[in-house]
Amino acid sequence: MGRRDVSLGKLWNTWDVRCVNGIVFLPLGFEIRVGTYHPRAREYVAEYRREGVRLGTHDPDCSVAVVDLEHRGNRVRLRFGKPDPYTIVGEVEALRVRGALHVIVEALNLWDNRGILEFRPSERRIVAIYPGVDRAASIMIDREPPYWGVYADERHVRVDLERLGRLTPTAVRGSAAALQFPVRRGDKLRFAASVAEALDALGDKCLRMLNEAPDLLNKLVEEYEERRVKVVGGEFDGCAQAVINAVAWNTVWDNVNSRMYTTVSRVWAYDGWGGYVLFEWDTFFNALLASIEDWEVAEANIRAILSEATPRGAVPNYASARGASSDRAQPPVGAYLTWKVYLRCRDLSLLRWAYPRLKRFHEWWFKARDGNGDGLLEWGSDPIGADGTRHTLQAAKFESGLDNSPMYDEAEFVEERNTMNLIDVGLNSLYALDALSLAKIARELNLMEDAEKFLREYEEVRERINRVLWCEEEGLYLNRFWDGRFSKRKSPTCFYPLVAGIPDRRRAERMVKEHLLNPSEFWGEFVIPSISRDDPAFRDNNYWRGRIWGPMNFLVYEGLKQYGFDEVAYDFALRSVKLFMREWLGETHYHENYNAETGEGDDVPNSDPFYSWGALLALIGVQELFDVEDGGLRFGSLNVREVNELSNYRVGCTSYSVRVGPSVTEARRNGRTFFRANKAVVVRNYKRLPGYVEFDIKGEGTVEAALFEFSPRTPVEASINGRRVRMMVDEDGSLTLKLELKRGEALHIAIRRAL
Repeated sequence: MGRRDVSLGKLWNTWDVRCVNGIVFLPLGFEIRVGTYHPRAREYVAEYRREGVRLGTHDPDCSVAVVDLEHRGNRVRLRFGKPDPYTIVGEVEALRVRGALHVIVEALNLWDNRGILEFRPSERRIVAIYPGVDRAASIMIDREPPYWGVYADERHVRVDLERLGRLTPTAVRGSAAALQFPVRRGDKLRFAASVAEALDALGDKCLRMLNEAPDLLNKLVEEYEERRVKVVGGEFDGCAQAVINAVAWNTVWDNVNSRMYTTVSRVWAYDGWGGYVLFEWDTFFNALLASIEDWEVAEANIRAILSEATPRGAVPNYASARGASSDRAQPPVGAYLTWKVYLRCRDLSLLRWAYPRLKRFHEWWFKARDGNGDGLLEWGSDPIGADGTRHTLQAAKFESGLDNSPMYDEAEFVEERNTMNLIDVGLNSLYALDALSLAKIARELNLMEDAEKFLREYEEVRERINRVLWCEEEGLYLNRFWDGRFSKRKSPTCFYPLVAGIPDRRRAERMVKEHLLNPSEFWGEFVIPSISRDDPAFRDNNYWRGRIWGPMNFLVYEGLKQYGFDEVAYDFALRSVKLFMREWLGETHYHENYNAETGEGDDVPNSDPFYSWGALLALIGVQELFDVEDGGLRFGSLNVREVNELSNYRVGCTSYSVRVGPSVTEARRNGRTFFRANKAVVVRNYKRLPGYVEFDIKGEGTVEAALFEFSPRTPVEASINGRRVRMMVDEDGSLTLKLELKRGEALHIAIRRAL
């Protein structure tokens, strides 16, 4: 069977961008959709995208998917399970019924596929034949429907329900078939569906799966919960699960370009952009989110957005069914996030494919966006393309990704230069980070001349940022007008130099102490507002005028870890996760943005509740416990208050788990402990080679750290900050180091098997 460029395990999935209540067999475009009908109101909800949706577990491969649907006070739970790549089982449970409610099970064709559907009442099943491709599909229900109908297309299902109140069997064959079931509270309706090359084999298989459905569904849930990446217990409980559920529910099929990708939200893609839309930095962030469990989706997102590059090499602000923004790009985060994805998946083919495209995008910036020729960049827009805002100040704001940020209220658009007259800290910092990341990718691909070129460029841009954009009086990097004036508007982008390694230690400490931790500017119960709290625009609470955004939090957090501000980073991570969990736990929302004073996401209409990058707030919690960095693994957290356990985090072919608490930091590799300390510590740059282990450790007080990396009774030589000690591995395979750690200082440990 054709697979449409996805793995075998993903053939059945929630691919339809129009709804979360349908599951699609991708090669045939055969969808099973479960809707609800309110007979008194004569109202049929066939497509649940936002309203009435409470999302549950979703395995990226859709072995399990659970969602609650609410309709006029009624509530049903829909569960899908996939016991094999060609078969699904489902259950609809009526959790709450007030008055009357009907469940409608539809089978239909998507994307102009020409399957011929019919309902066989005596067998309680819908069959679909696909002429010319030797394939058939079938769905069997566990009870006889009181009403049913077969229709020329799915629109006629709604017509019958809203006009007549019931389905009518006016045709024998068609492109859509629907079954209608009145339900009462506690009722459970089950079904099974499968696909094969011949119809004859499907009846028995569906019947067998239907009989096993209750046990199968429970078993599939248990199996997925056992193998999924997860955080259990502690202050970061559930954050990894939330990330993957959010990504999986937002991953859809773009039939125009025959590709899967993670949309920002189904409402944005379908209602706003005609079926599909990719935004540049959103899509790269979606790749990062997916990469903690599903590398296939992570790489698909990178390939999707880079495939939209313009002939000039720019990756557009947006690309959609209604066109693309050829006049402008968006923040250059692609190389950095692709590199982070690679550190997890270790797929060199991804780097080989992405590198030339990322390189062209990087080289485009100085050809197009150095308006005053001073070697630093401004946001802009070119006089090309069909976008209605092209070559205006608003288009340049759109390029920044911060569409209405107060930072640009005083800026002017210089038409002959195609840019603002404002040198931007965030843009130049991310550009420097892009150069540094390209150098790392080039080195990994053994392109040493490119690596050296990008490193030189990084140092040059770093020097210019430090010389031109640092304001000593403020103790912060600030945007600067072409006439030399610093802009006094302060936003999280002023901290982006941290993630790019721009400031020296003195400047970095001033930035954090005087500004980030200043409650009159950025600190507070909810962090980090998109403009400082003392800015007049903060009170607007409108989009980038004061609200909190996942990508800003993520980039600032990355900067804190880059400089080893581990205690601040823990507090920042804790506040980010608490903010996220407020609505996730109650409503399963992952908002586009949040109120910086109340922590609400639902308080304004322009904060989509199912916007993928909202999950970056939860990802920060995952990365506080474990991450992969250039120098090796990083795990552990300072000041952690409870025991958090992260499990099943894959790096290459290896599965890692960590247990982090006030009196324990333990790391396991493929189920076997390799590091254990009796206190909360942060371990960085952990790498293991044959007969050799190296890492840095930070904590406070006397710490006993045991390693399990050598065979019992092996003589080793340990170097602790350069001081060498000969030791012997114990009979149980442990090597215990007693370390005196000073707050804020790291010890470097290197241990090798003695000759």
